[in-house]
Amino acid sequence: MKIVNLDEKWTFRRGFLDSIGMLESDPGTVVNLPHDGMIGTPVSPNAPATVDMGYFTGGLSNYTKYVLFPKEWEQECVGLKFDGVMMNASVDVNGSKVAHWHNGYAPKFVDLTDYITFGEENRITINVNTSMQPNSRWYTGSGLYRGVELMHGPRVHLVPDGIFVSTKEVADGYAFLEAQVEVENAGLGNRMAEVTLTLSPEGSEVIVAETKRVIQVSARKTETARMTMTVKEPMLWDAEHPNLYKVKATVKDIGAYRTHFVKSEEVTVDEASTLFGIRTISADAVRGLLINGKSVKLKGGCLHHDNGLLGSVTLTRIAERKIKTLQEESTVKIETTENGISIKADAVGSLEALAFEAKANNIPIRKYGVGEITRRDIVEAAYGDKKNCVLLGFNSTLSKDAEAELALHPELKVLTNQIVYKLIEDYIEWGDETKRQAEGDKRAEFSFPAKFKILPNCIFRANKPAIVGARVLAGRI
Repeated sequence: MKIVNLDEKWTFRRGFLDSIGMLESDPGTVVNLPHDGMIGTPVSPNAPATVDMGYFTGGLSNYTKYVLFPKEWEQECVGLKFDGVMMNASVDVNGSKVAHWHNGYAPKFVDLTDYITFGEENRITINVNTSMQPNSRWYTGSGLYRGVELMHGPRVHLVPDGIFVSTKEVADGYAFLEAQVEVENAGLGNRMAEVTLTLSPEGSEVIVAETKRVIQVSARKTETARMTMTVKEPMLWDAEHPNLYKVKATVKDIGAYRTHFVKSEEVTVDEASTLFGIRTISADAVRGLLINGKSVKLKGGCLHHDNGLLGSVTLTRIAERKIKTLQEESTVKIETTENGISIKADAVGSLEALAFEAKANNIPIRKYGVGEITRRDIVEAAYGDKKNCVLLGFNSTLSKDAEAELALHPELKVLTNQIVYKLIEDYIEWGDETKRQAEGDKRAEFSFPAKFKILPNCIFRANKPAIVGARVLAGRI
C-alpha cells in the first residue's frame, strides 16, 4: 500500500474528546509527532506509581487532525498505521468509533475504508488514557509517542507488515530461504492474486533471487502465499557485518476463478518491501547461542523506551545513539600482562574505571571480568600469578561458592569496596604491609656475627646446655 506521512499539525488537548462542543471551547495546542503528552504535566509526591513513573500521574488526552481523502481513492482501501500509542487508545472518524486497543507498545493498523467520506476532509480523533496507575515499572509517557502513517491501496493488497522471510539453511555456497506473504481481499468476490517476491542487496537494484506464485483469496479474507528462494554466495548478516537485502513483494489482482478462470479487465497492483538479513540462528545448552554456526555472547543492558527530558518521544537518531553508546561500553579495552592481579566489577564502566586507576598506580592486571566474584574467579586468582595473589572487586560481592572456595586458599587476598579510589588505596596499603612483613621474616632467618665476653663469676651451668653471663662487645646475637 502507498504511504502518506501524517506526523505534522495535530491538535492536542487534555481530557476525553467526545463532542463538537469541546472542539469549539478548547482550541488545544498544535503539535508534531512524535509527541509525549505526559512529560510536561505536574508531578506529585502522591503519584500511585511513585518513582517508577517519575511521580507523574497520567490522565486523559486526545489528538485531532482533519485529513482530506481524495475522491479517486474511493475504490481503494484506506487505513492508519500507528507505530506506538500509549495507551488504551481509541480512534474516531467524524465522531464514530472505529477501533480501540489497550497495548501501548504494539503497532496497530486501523482500517478506515467504511467510515470516511471521500473527496472531503474527515476529522480523525485519537483518545488515550494513562490514568490507571500504577501500570508500569518505568516511565511510559502518553499519547502518540511514535509516528502515524496513512496507507491506501487496491482492494486486493498486501497486509501491512505482512512480509516474512527466514533462513532455512546456509550450505555449500547457497542460502535456502522460506518466505510468507500475507494478501488481503477486501472486496466482495473471490480473487486470484499473483504474488511475486524479489531479493536485492541493500542499496542495489540487482535482483539475486526471484519467485512467483498464484493464490486464491476469498472475499473479505486474508491468505498467505508460501514460497522458497535460493541465493548463491549470500552475504551473511552478523553483528560485525550487518549485511542486508531488500525483499520486495508485488501482488496483482489477475482475475477470478469460478468454473473457469476469468481475467480482470483492469489489473490492480500493490507493492511493499522490507529489509532482511540472511543468517542462521540456533541455541542449545552446550554451545549456547550460535549465529551462522559461530558462538556469540550477548552483551546488553535494560534500556527502557524513554529519552530523558524528551520523555517517551521516539526518534531514530536517539535510538542510533543508544545502540552506539551500548556498543562502545560493551567493548572492554583493558591492557593485561602475563603476571598481575585479577579484578572484577559490577558493570563495564566500573571495570574500566578500576582498570584506569590500577594502571595509573602501576598495578599490572592479569585477568578481569564483570559481575559477582565466582568460585572460578577465586581458583584462577589463587593458582595464577603467585607473586600477585590478589583479587580486587569494585561493587562486586562474593557468591556463596566463592566464599567457600576462598576459605581453602589463605594465600589469596580478596579486597572489595564500593569506592574505586579507596579500593586502590587498600591494595597499596596491603601491599606495603605485606612487603614489610616479608622483609622482617627474611631478616629473622639471617645469622649475624658478634663479639662477646663471658663475665667472670657468672657461670651458672657448665654443659647440656652451658648457661653463662655475657657482654656483647660488637655485632648482635
